[in-house]
This record gives sequence, structure tokens and C-alpha cells, in this order.
Amino acid sequence: MLEHIQKAQTEHPRLLLTKSEEGAWKERISSDPLLNKTKDYVINMAEAMIAIPVLERKQTGRRLLSISRACIRRILCLGVAWRLTGEQRFLDRTRDELLAVSNFSDWNPSHFLDVGEMTTAVAIGYDWLFHELDKESKQIIKTALIEKGLKQSLNGKHTWFVKSNNNWNQVCHGGMVLGSLAIMEDEPELAAQLIARAIKHTPHAVKLYAPHGAYPEGPGYWTYGTSYTVLTIAALESALGSDFGLSKQKGLMESSDYYQQVSGPFGLFFNYSDAGYRDGVCPIMYWFARKREKPSLLWREKQTLPEMLEREADVSTHHFRFFPLLLIWSQGFEGVTKPEKNYWRGDGKTPIGLHRSGWQDANQIFVGIKGGTPSANHAHMDIGSFVFDAHGERWVTDLGGEHYHRVESAGVRLWGRDQDAQRWDIFRHNNKSHNTLVVNGEKQRVKGSGEIIKHTEQATVVNLSHAYKGQLQSARRGIKLVDNYVVLRDELVAPANGASVRWGIATDAKISIDKNKAVLTKNGKAVNVVVHKQDDVNLRIIDIEKPGKDYEKVNKGFNMLVFEVPLEANENASIEVVFYTGDIKDVPSQKLDEW
Repeated sequence: MLEHIQKAQTEHPRLLLTKSEEGAWKERISSDPLLNKTKDYVINMAEAMIAIPVLERKQTGRRLLSISRACIRRILCLGVAWRLTGEQRFLDRTRDELLAVSNFSDWNPSHFLDVGEMTTAVAIGYDWLFHELDKESKQIIKTALIEKGLKQSLNGKHTWFVKSNNNWNQVCHGGMVLGSLAIMEDEPELAAQLIARAIKHTPHAVKLYAPHGAYPEGPGYWTYGTSYTVLTIAALESALGSDFGLSKQKGLMESSDYYQQVSGPFGLFFNYSDAGYRDGVCPIMYWFARKREKPSLLWREKQTLPEMLEREADVSTHHFRFFPLLLIWSQGFEGVTKPEKNYWRGDGKTPIGLHRSGWQDANQIFVGIKGGTPSANHAHMDIGSFVFDAHGERWVTDLGGEHYHRVESAGVRLWGRDQDAQRWDIFRHNNKSHNTLVVNGEKQRVKGSGEIIKHTEQATVVNLSHAYKGQLQSARRGIKLVDNYVVLRDELVAPANGASVRWGIATDAKISIDKNKAVLTKNGKAVNVVVHKQDDVNLRIIDIEKPGKDYEKVNKGFNMLVFEVPLEANENASIEVVFYTGDIKDVPSQKLDEW
């Protein structure tokens, strides 16, 4: 790696957007109306940032992360505004932000994500402003990059991320790569060491994208981890002319299909694990679309971007911190067509199956079902869980993750992975809150798993048996989308002493029950839920708005629709529930093997 650095051009700027690319970049923006409007939005945000105080070192619990992320947002927004306009006030404020964080006592290396993100921000700002910084400012910022950023990653107290297989790997290595590239002419040996380390060990995390691109931590964390892998690749290419094979990792490029497919027709994710249900504009999708020469990857973005541009941005937060990068990576929106497939499968650590009735509008039907394991990073006991959208509404909902700081502040050990860990006592984390089965009131097995055993254009079937080891002899669940209805079928074999199985879904719709039928209503729309061919079933409603612990999130307006099925010893049983978006019709009952 040292040889590559010694041979590289040392001219600044060299991260993400070189000086030689600026002319074509500006022309590309001005020739596309939507990109031109985005440019104005970024410049207006930069203007608003000038009016607020520079960042201060304010730690929240054990994290400085919100400040590091806010720094990225400010440096990118102000820096892009300066490179687009050449106006001095944007340059001055970018320099002031860089000096402010460079003078922090430290970047909180005990929680190394904070260092990874801060190093990213300072590296880009230092590189972009290099020729405009006075000698003293340049020295302060460079010293901070090296001492508070890069060298901290060599301290054995903080290096657990190096070989990890989660987003920490991607974020921390990414920050160290950008920081190294920014100062490589001054510290070539240090830069070579950290870049070579990242190239060697980033694949520990990226290999979990294989084989199809499904990200085990969910779509929100896909955006987080993958953004840093993309930054790493893009910066290596712009500064050294090669990504040294990182973009060839199996499943990485395909993961852009995953991100697009896992979003429902009106923008809500299938938000399993700790993922949020909405993300907004995703800048790295513009990089993927260009890299793969696949404009259809921007189908969702072409709809989401105009919506964002109509909203007034809160410039005091860290949200959408990478937003200005879409101006660098976008090739415009010409030729953006809807995706070809209405169904998608991703295997791997957390397999999922997705089906939709189309891409035309927000009223399409969308269902997603997952396998996986609670032992995955950020995972819940949600094996077999699903979501369901129709009529522009979400009818079956994943409640999402908890608030890390609030839970940790209550003394809860949030990240335990044993069967009896405190993590699983949190309502949102165990299977009692998810759209799956609860057997004998017990939790799913942490070391259990579910895998997809069948996937067609209409249906996905997941083997849940391992997740219920010791509770059921076997369990399989399938979901099928046909015309205007969705079938959810469970096929179970009871243990020798029998079992009680609770079926349930979480919904914020109003629920009315009549024997084996429930009607969900919301915003003047309705969906019928029928337990198929079981007239004696006892549907009931459980209020889940307040889970019971002060530190747990309130699930405002949410209930669980549930019913119990008693199983005799060794009984083979099936549970079939049909969700109708139109009139109820006679649906033939078929075994999963016949799907």
C-alpha cells in the first residue's frame, strides 16, 4: 500500500470530487431541473447554518455521536455550497467548524463510532479546503486528524471493530481510510498501515451481504453501514485510482436492489430488527445507479427527493448528513424507469421475501416476511414476522427498535445475547410484540433461526422450526399475495405434551371483531382479516400502547389482534388467515407444499 501512496497524485482536493471534475459536475447539475433545485436547497441549508453557533463538545451518555454526525452534515453542506458558488462566507464557516471540533479535548474514542464519523467529516473538510486554509489552521486540523482520529484506532482499547462483522467495522474503517487519504503525503507509513488494514478487514462485514444483498441489520442500518463502505470505495478510487477489490465483494452491489425492494409503495420500510420505518433520500443509491449503470435504482429516489425539497430543513440536527453527496454522485434522472420485478428474495444471515402488486402508486399491496436469528446484530425475536401495506396504509406493523440511550440510562444491559439477557425483556425486542407466533408464552430461541425454503413470484415460505426448538416439533410459515388478498399460513407439529400457540399482529388501525373475522379501519379505508375455516376461533384485542416499563417507548394507538390455538400432543395443525383488500371471496385452502 505504501507504494500506491508514494505513486499517487498528492494534489488536493482528492476525496470524492477532484478539482478536474468540478466543471463537468457543475454542468451536470445545471442541466437537470431536479438536481438544480437540489443545489439551491443545499445552498439554502448552508446559509442557515451560518446563522447558528459552531459545534460544541456535548456528550450524551457514553456517546458524542450526534455531534460527530452534525459535523459531517455541516462540512458536506457548507463545503458543497462553497465548491458550487466559490463564496467566501461558506469557506469561512467550514473552516470555523473544522477548527471548533479540532480543538475538542478528544473525539470520544471509548465509543469509536464517534471517532470514525468525526474523522470522516474533518478529512473531507481538510481536503476540500486545503489550499484556502492558512498555515496555522491547517496545522491544527491536520494534527487533530492524526492524533484524535487516526492514531486512536491503533489503541488496543478501541480496536475491537477491526475484525467485527457489523456496521462498526464499516464506519470505523471508513473514517480511518478517509482520514488517511487526506494526510497521506505527510504520514505515508501511517496512512498505508490503516488503509491496508481496512482493505483486509472491511470484507468481514461486507461478506454478510452475500449472496443477494439482504443486510442482516435491516434497511436503516444498511444505509448507515453501506454509506461508509461506499465512501471508502469512492475515496480510494478518487485518491488512489483503485478500490482494491472492495466493490467486488459478493452481494454488495446487489444490496442496492435490496434497499429499493424493502421499501413499500408509499415509502415505509419492512423495518425489522432495530431499523426505523422511514429513511427519506438515500445519497448512496445515486452512486449505485451510476456504478451499476442501472437508472431504475432511482425509482424511489425520483419520488422521494421532490418531497424532501418541499420541506424546510432543520439545520441544527444531524439528520440526512450525507444528503449533499447526491449532487456529486447523481447522473440525473433521465431514463429512470420502474423496477422490473414485483418480488425479491434475499438469503444470508437474515433472509427475507418481498412481494408487491406493482410499482405504479402508493395504493399497491406490499408484504414482506423474514427469517433470520435473534443472535444477529441489532436483531429482535421476530423470526416469521411480516408487514402488510395496502390502500396507502400500513395495516400490519413492526413497532421498531427502542431508544438506546434511554434504555441504557435505566441500567438495562441492552446488548446481551444470552437467552435470559435483559434485551429480551424489552417488549419491542421479543416475539410478543411482533407479527409472529408465541408458544406457551415463551420467547423465541436466541440461537434459533429461520430460513426461506420456497420463494416464487407470489409466495415465500420460511422454516421456523429452529426458532421454536423445544416448543414445537416443527413450524413453517408462508405468505402469498394473490390479486386483492394475502394469505398467511402456518403449519405446525405439536410436541409430545401439546402446546398453546398465540397468533398475533400489531396494528394502529381500529379493530372490530365478529367471530372469526376482524375489520381493520383507518383513514376511511378498510381491510378484512379472516381466520380461514375456523368459525370457533376467539379473536381478541390486546392494548399495547404502554408496555409497562417507564423507559420503554409508548406505542401510541397500537393494539395486538390475537387468538390462541390449543394443540394436542403430536398434533399436526394449520392456521390460515386471509387479509382481503376488497370483497371477501372464497379462497381455496392449500398446503404450503402446494404453493
